[in-house]
Amino acid sequence: MARFTVEEVRRLKENLAPIYDIVRFVDVAACAEIYFEDDGSIQLEGHCFSTWGRSRRCRHCTSFCASKTQSKLEKDEIMGDQVFHVLSAPVEVVLAGGDVVSCAMELVTKYPRNEALREMRDRDLLQLLSRSIKRANAGAICFNVEDECIYANLEAYRLFQVPPGELLLLQRFFNAWVKDESAEDPEKNSASWEQDFFIAGEKFTYVVTGEKLFDVDSRYKGYYYSVYDKNQEEPGQQDTRWAIDKLTGLYNDEGFYEAVREELDYGLKGERCIVCSNIKDFKLVNELFGQEKGNEILKGLADFFVEIAMDSGVCGRLHGDHFAAYVEKGRFSEKNLLTRLELIAKCIDSKAYKLNIHLGIYEIQEPGMPVSVMCDRAHLALTLLRNENSCRIAYYDDALMERTLREKEILGGFDAGLAKKEFAVYLQPQVSVEGALLGAEALVRWKHPEKGLLTPGQFIGILENAGLVHLLDHYVWEEAAALLGRWQGTEKERLHLSVNISVRDLLHIDIYQTMLDIVKRHGIEPRKLKLEITETALMSDIERYRSLIGQLQDAGFEVEIDDFGSGYSSLSMLKDIEADILKIDMGFLRQTGNPRRSAVILDSVIAMSKSLGMRVITEGVETQEQVDCLRELGSDMFQGYFFAKPMPVEEFEAKYFG
Repeated sequence: MARFTVEEVRRLKENLAPIYDIVRFVDVAACAEIYFEDDGSIQLEGHCFSTWGRSRRCRHCTSFCASKTQSKLEKDEIMGDQVFHVLSAPVEVVLAGGDVVSCAMELVTKYPRNEALREMRDRDLLQLLSRSIKRANAGAICFNVEDECIYANLEAYRLFQVPPGELLLLQRFFNAWVKDESAEDPEKNSASWEQDFFIAGEKFTYVVTGEKLFDVDSRYKGYYYSVYDKNQEEPGQQDTRWAIDKLTGLYNDEGFYEAVREELDYGLKGERCIVCSNIKDFKLVNELFGQEKGNEILKGLADFFVEIAMDSGVCGRLHGDHFAAYVEKGRFSEKNLLTRLELIAKCIDSKAYKLNIHLGIYEIQEPGMPVSVMCDRAHLALTLLRNENSCRIAYYDDALMERTLREKEILGGFDAGLAKKEFAVYLQPQVSVEGALLGAEALVRWKHPEKGLLTPGQFIGILENAGLVHLLDHYVWEEAAALLGRWQGTEKERLHLSVNISVRDLLHIDIYQTMLDIVKRHGIEPRKLKLEITETALMSDIERYRSLIGQLQDAGFEVEIDDFGSGYSSLSMLKDIEADILKIDMGFLRQTGNPRRSAVILDSVIAMSKSLGMRVITEGVETQEQVDCLRELGSDMFQGYFFAKPMPVEEFEAKYFG
């Protein structure tokens, strides 16, 4: 502790006066400012708290606490349009007679009050509150450093029979009722007591806990009261009306459904939402980093949901990494939510795994709907984000429900459709520059027993998202190979068929061994079954697939790079992948909107392919003009509606060999 003489105190005040707006010494017991007289004596004048417009000792007197703890403390006081930052430090002053006076030196900086800054401080206070409330069914009433009530949950309104949203009325009512003795003792950071409350002659005994809130730097930010009805629950007992999740202390699924239902039945006005979460591939966290790290993330996500559910206090852990909150729509913004999620995601610092947290939001339109169904709808919104590799938010709408029902119908009939061979191979001809038939691309249609003929756009994407498309692709490969087998010994045996290999196929299937088995089983030459691999699939792991392509070529297969130009590194890929055929889609060239520019690009790509020893097939050809241009540029083969649309095998055979 610093020690000064009276003369040193005077010089210190003179030196600090240009730096601080207020420099003073305070008797912490008397709450009075100390004045040092010329004769070395002291005088006490006025109450220090009157500077802040208060009529009694500050709830958290930094000078008192600094003297008790022998440490420096800080806080903000606000009065009118001014903010006063107070730094309190314990000191001793040696008087002329040798007596030593213990007191606190206060250094005060004054600056204009800023509403944006105030809102930020109140928001920070609410975050501290969200981490402090221990009881799920308790009323919570929070005050800032100005003793302004900035928040109360619905339970608080219910306990004191005040209409929800009437915060000022609740503040006046509560302040007139509460008997917080700790307010007169700055040393106390918390206290609990019982008080009686009377409504229409009926007596209720409420258990009240008052607690100060401090940030990580031990700066005083405000205080709150937690209140619950003693008749409803014994003191110290956890909320038992509904089940509690043991790990996070939040409601479990049943508890959450019941709590939200009670809120909805209470008839609160205003737009409300159900917010649900999902962490993409969360199971990998425990596998890669251990269960302790996984639990840490879940607790962090629990804090997040407590924070966004401040207006209702209702949030829960439904199961696993799926949390839910019942919130007022106007209480949050997407930007703030995403910022907070990104902070949680940063607790994983790994190149092998990135934590991606997704939120699905259902805006409540039908309050009478079962809460579990509301959560299901919020989870439906999450399906929109399943392929997103960043923290994202999605909203439910009725169109999403319709799409989901369609998806369920598709997926529900898929296995039976494969077994019953409802999927039919369609062939789109591939011709030479002279117009001679060389072969065809094997495509697929679904002859659905109820919906009729479905095109790939109606089911391929659904199967991809469900991780089932590789089963359909394998089916098409088998059908195409079987067709080539039937053509042997006929005039059609000179033709080839091209089949598609997707990213999903590369992940789920041993392509090399599968293709060898297929051609062997059907007794066909590998070169007759050409393999189309998309550019984007190859770019996902170019080293791995370069080796695979080499193996397939050594086995006699010809490999085509499909959808060339759709990726961001098309030219770079050409130098790494030694394919046999380059397939150019005219669609990506039309997107330039400049025919001359498109022609230049085509010319360059075709010339480069030829120099690299690759043949070129151009698909999406629709006009004679395109054919003439492509023929002049050196394209070897054509495919497109100009020649023929995809058609059933029987129609194909009749058209070209009938």
